[in-house]
Amino acid sequence: MQIKNTYRQNSIILFFVVLLSFSFVCCKQPKSKIYKQKEESTYREVKDTRVKFNFNQSFEIKEIKIGSSLSDIHVSGIGFQNCTKTLKFISVDPFEKLLIADIDKNGFEELYILTRSVGSGSYSQIIGITSNKGTSYKSIYIPEYDNTLDIKFDYLDGYMGHDSIYVQNKMLCREFPVYKLSDSNSKPTGGIRKIIYKLVEIDNSFSLQINSHQMIEL
Repeated sequence: MQIKNTYRQNSIILFFVVLLSFSFVCCKQPKSKIYKQKEESTYREVKDTRVKFNFNQSFEIKEIKIGSSLSDIHVSGIGFQNCTKTLKFISVDPFEKLLIADIDKNGFEELYILTRSVGSGSYSQIIGITSNKGTSYKSIYIPEYDNTLDIKFDYLDGYMGHDSIYVQNKMLCREFPVYKLSDSNSKPTGGIRKIIYKLVEIDNSFSLQINSHQMIEL
């Protein structure tokens, strides 16, 4: 009888130990989920910029920070007769500045949004939006940022960021230091390469392509 009582007591103790362990795990999980939601919400910073465009038109650019080094950029046109859509560029580098220029000289300006990566490389990229004769707008295709293309662009040899993009004489220009294999990030020795872009219309679409490039010796 004593053995049975001891066995019964041990069984009851084991049952309560398992029950308490299960309750501890269940109570702990919701706290970790709540903490994760709060952590993610701190990155939802939104910045609005509005820029005047052709005639009485304008663009509203909204940058939504989704992390310390990534953003979603939404672009909405205002005053376009046949277009009210929002162009969305997802998980791109943070916004740096805007440029407006009529690169193809058709009488309608284009909008160029420049982004720049966070870190020592400081890589800049271009998001282009063009007007379709002032009635609508669409994004500009830029081959060098298309990761699906298996093409080596010779004019980007030695490129490791630190570039400057600007408009000069109604032309979109880009300059960057050229790095040799033995160069450190802080000391490029290959000179400066300058690229001039042209805007090309192909089958009712627009593409930003290379017009010319040259080396500028240090």
